[in-house]
Amino acid sequence: MNAVRKRLSAVKGGRFAQHCAPARVVSILLSDVLGDRPDVIGSGPAVPDPSTSGEALEAAAQAGLLPDAALEALLRQETPKMLENARWHVVGGVRLLCAAAEETCRRLGYAPFVLTDRLSCEAREAGRFLSAAAQYHAGRGKALALLAGGETVVHVTGSGLGGRNQELALAAAPGLEGLSDAAVFSFGSDGSSRSSLDSEFLVQMTASASEKSRMYCVSSSERSLSIGMTTPSVASTVK
Repeated sequence: MNAVRKRLSAVKGGRFAQHCAPARVVSILLSDVLGDRPDVIGSGPAVPDPSTSGEALEAAAQAGLLPDAALEALLRQETPKMLENARWHVVGGVRLLCAAAEETCRRLGYAPFVLTDRLSCEAREAGRFLSAAAQYHAGRGKALALLAGGETVVHVTGSGLGGRNQELALAAAPGLEGLSDAAVFSFGSDGSSRSSLDSEFLVQMTASASEKSRMYCVSSSERSLSIGMTTPSVASTVK
């Protein structure tokens, strides 16, 4: 649908830079997409568009938006494929966040390992995976920080508001039972969520395996970085 959006805008899909020519356009990009593709970030207003009008028409047809003469006419318009006056730099995104988390963990005395910067799954699946990683590495006498970045989702049922960080943390909690030296930390990087409860969460077991896990709410956010720690290990995820 990104191909469709670009053709319904006067500025997306490289058209902003095209309008500005011959003036030079330099874009400083903060990425909220996995893989940090410049043409996808904000639908690439100053980046050449690799998508085609054929792809846009196919997507619109599959979504039941056609036939519509006015829409079809817009979708048949091609976007710029070359922009000699445009340059861009990605200065923020999940990959850079993972790198910063890795360096911070190293300074704190942990041995960090980035599992991925493209995690894409249900929040509860990510939580279970992180607690399983903590179980495997706990008690080995090593201070580890296992980091993962990406974007998790929550399918809301009933009257709940959702909250990917709290769901990830709650899903991780049962797997941490009995591990007094383990924790999973999940936090977001790019704004507020609808749910005031979708905050950064730290789940850590108490010294006694029979006690309940502790949850600390830090602040509200949308995307997440989840870090699961064991003393001496850490497991973590970033979105």
